[in-house]
Amino acid sequence: MENINISIPDPMRDWIQTQIQEGKYSNATDYVCDLIRRDQEQQVLQEAVTEGLESGISHRSNDDILKEAKAQLDINRIEQLRASIKPSNISLDDIDQGIDNGRP
Repeated sequence: MENINISIPDPMRDWIQTQIQEGKYSNATDYVCDLIRRDQEQQVLQEAVTEGLESGISHRSNDDILKEAKAQLDINRIEQLRASIKPSNISLDDIDQGIDNGRP
């Protein structure tokens, strides 16, 4: 981890100290790291919104979009289940059959 020295006005320093005293952060580093994480998340969200706006109007129905999202969630769940299974004598076909039968 690298140290960075910054200068901030007294009111901002006091604000950080108040956040620490209220137990929201353990120190100024935690506070600044949280601000940076939030800024990164906000940028990712803004990029997604911009991409969506620039993609134009969809001609798919809400039902079609919802079905696709649910299918993708199912695929992700299956992949997570496969990754969590320890090696054994069970084949992937057995796992798929169990999942299809509602038994992960």
